[in-house]
Amino acid sequence: RVERVGRHASPGAHLHVDHLDELSSIESLARELDRVVPVTLRLNLNTGYSEPWSRFGFNLESGEAHEAARRIELNPQLRLTGLHSHIGTFILEPRAYAEQMRLMCEFMAWLEQDGQLRIESLDIGGGLPSQNALQGVYLPPAQSVPEPEVFARAIVDALHQGVEYRVRLNQPLPRLIF
Repeated sequence: RVERVGRHASPGAHLHVDHLDELSSIESLARELDRVVPVTLRLNLNTGYSEPWSRFGFNLESGEAHEAARRIELNPQLRLTGLHSHIGTFILEPRAYAEQMRLMCEFMAWLEQDGQLRIESLDIGGGLPSQNALQGVYLPPAQSVPEPEVFARAIVDALHQGVEYRVRLNQPLPRLIF
């Protein structure tokens, strides 16, 4: 339960907000405890390279994520410090992760445009494909699954492009969580 986690969370813990009911619970808890609570907003988005993972999080394309971020910003007891997204499991296309990072950085730049907010972390979930042979994959895993370095390069390149504005302004870069 959110309340239990919130009451017993260690200092520095961040709550990942997944939907409006959770956001309402966190707002109530922060008010009750009279604390400023750092939160990470979970996004769902469409990379165009895999089926959209839309079961969890606020949708980026519909504007739902923008509305949730504004709601957090307007609450003096909440502080938006991170963005999180998980695009699915066993995705063989490194460009899907690059697009995920590009979209998250674009949203981060939108959030930070007025200089009042600074996103500290970008969490891109996990789930790189393993070398296990799975049903529906016809080639051996060694041939069908890219090496982790290929995924890492795609993610880091997209991140570097997405944070160029911070580099130009000599601002700290967000922490990448994977």
